[in-house]
This record gives sequence, structure tokens and C-alpha cells, in this order.
Amino acid sequence: MSERKSTNKYYPPDYDPVKAEREARKLSKRLKTMNKDTITIRLMTPFSMRCLKCNDFIPKSRKFNAKKETLPEKYLDKIRLYRFEIRCPSCNNVISFKTNPQTGDYTMDVGGVKNFISTADKNGSEPNKEIPENETLEQMLERLEREQELENEKGQDDGRDRMEIIEEKLAKLQREQEDDVELEKIAEREQIRIEKLEEYNHSRKRKQEDQDTLDDMIAEQAFHDHVVKPDDENGQDAGQDASNRITVVPTKLALKKKKNPLGVKLKRKKV
Repeated sequence: MSERKSTNKYYPPDYDPVKAEREARKLSKRLKTMNKDTITIRLMTPFSMRCLKCNDFIPKSRKFNAKKETLPEKYLDKIRLYRFEIRCPSCNNVISFKTNPQTGDYTMDVGGVKNFISTADKNGSEPNKEIPENETLEQMLERLEREQELENEKGQDDGRDRMEIIEEKLAKLQREQEDDVELEKIAEREQIRIEKLEEYNHSRKRKQEDQDTLDDMIAEQAFHDHVVKPDDENGQDAGQDASNRITVVPTKLALKKKKNPLGVKLKRKKV
């Protein structure tokens, strides 16, 4: 009975279990999101915003688990629009924003407001306020052609001013290059001066050490020449002249070490 219910599986020669598991996972993930217009993704906020419920500020590039939704309308009947929905970290308020392919930016939908709204384009001019919301491809091409013609006419009118601006920029670049060369020369002179100063300090320190060593040798020699030594053979003093002799330490050594460095007591013997 057990043999009849046993299942037999066939594995082809080129069967790879790792590859089969990977494909099965991809298929299961695709089946989960196939019939769903809203999926959960991980994103960073594209701009700084403020919650309208608790007035809490959300900075740019903060990470959220957002819900991504595909909108039914399309831009120019080709480009899809998406809405992203996040939650305020303070009050759990729903904040949503959607893509705007017309300006290449995002627009707030509900729950929040942008902190900074640019009122000028890159050239510093005022934005075009005559752009319709539902602009077709032909209207957009016509508008761009008109703007290009206006820019060309403006450039032809003030061509002299543009040449003057170019000449000023060239003169400014030349001055900057000359300043860079002068700064390099100053830096080289400063480096040479620092090297000479270091050599001078090193040689001065070495001469001072040699002078100190020479003074010590002179002091030791002077001490041995003037010290009173007993006569080892007779056990008596070397004489009356030697008995009246006083051991003298050189002045430099005394000033240098302040006290008696050799620990010798100087006494005058009575005759």
C-alpha cells in the first residue's frame, strides 16, 4: 500500500537547485505584486517638508517605508505618474507627494508642505507662469521655440555687452594665474627661510654643547692641578707651601653647577 502512494520525481541532468530556488522566489514576489497598484518600497525624502498636523520638520534624505501608487493619468499620454505616501514620525499623519515630469520635481499632495519653494530658475529669471497644467507635446514644442527665439534676439541686441563680459572674465582669469604664481614664489622663499633657520639653530646648539664639554674638561684639569694631595709614601703633607694652598674651582664651573659638584671640602691648614 505504501509503495503505491510513493511519489517519484524526475530531475533532469542539468538541474541546478540554487537556480531553481532563485527563480521560484522571483516568481512568488511577482505574483504578490502583480495585481496590486500599491506596493511598499524604501525611499528617502527628495526635499525637506513640514507636517501640517503637528508642524514637525522632516529633513531631506530621511528614510521611510513608503507606499508607491501608480496614478491612472499620464503626462503627454506616455510618462506615468506615481504617488508616494509616508507617515509623519511624530504624529503618524499621512503625507503624500507625487512626481511632476513637467518640471522634473515633486509636488505635495496632502498632509504636508515644502520648506523651500524656488521662485526663480537657474538663470535667475522669474519662472514662466503661463505654462498650462495639461500641456500637450505640440504646445510644449511651440512654447520652447518661442523661448529660444526670444533668447536669440536678446543675445543679438546686447552682443557688445557680452563681449565686454567675456573680456572681463579673461582679465580676471589672467590676474588669478599671476596671483597663483606669486603665491608659489612666496611659499618657496618661506620654505628656504625656514630651512636656513633650522640649520642655524642646529649649528648653534651643537656649538653650545661643544663649549660646555670643553668647559667641563678645563674645570676638571684645573681641579686636578690645584687640589692638595697627601704624600702616600711618607703619610705627611707635601710641605708648608702645599699646606697653605687652597683648592679653587673655576668660576664657569661654579656658576654652571652653583654648588660644589665634586663634594670636596676646602680647608686651610694651620702652621
